[in-house]
Amino acid sequence: MLRLMELHRQRKTIAVSRPKSLQRWWRQWRKYFYRRFIHRQGKPEYLARGLAIGVFTGWFPFFGLQIVFGVGLATLLRGHKLLAAVGTWISNPITAIPIYWFNFHIGQWLLGFPTLSLEEEQSLSFDNILNLGTDLIIALLVGSFTVGIICAIISYWGSLWLIHRWQKVRGNRYLRKF
Repeated sequence: MLRLMELHRQRKTIAVSRPKSLQRWWRQWRKYFYRRFIHRQGKPEYLARGLAIGVFTGWFPFFGLQIVFGVGLATLLRGHKLLAAVGTWISNPITAIPIYWFNFHIGQWLLGFPTLSLEEEQSLSFDNILNLGTDLIIALLVGSFTVGIICAIISYWGSLWLIHRWQKVRGNRYLRKF
């Protein structure tokens, strides 16, 4: 009877420890996907070009279609498609309004459109936005294009430097093993 109670206790501890194996399984999968993402094959220029294309398309107000445009442009310009999709995440539901507001004001400034005062901006309703019409859309697209080009150039050169540095460190680690 004592032995039976001991086996029953062991079975309970096994049942309690199962989440640890589930945690181990999740940790292994995270590590696997992290390594797959980090060990992207290709020349650094190819990888950086894909990320820069994604950052460029991420600044446009085509919410929901940015990944499609990013991957399409990456295909045309021979950039890494997965990194292009990741680069579009620069605009997300949290950052979308500040990004589009900034792009609109940059477009207004570049095109020389009259700027709106703070009271006018706060009183903008959907009807007022429709009355602004093409001026609003043109200013937003010109601002998005300009800011997107600048950020794409910065992300290309920055990621190119990081990828070169990372590959150099990874290569030195590989050589030290032998």
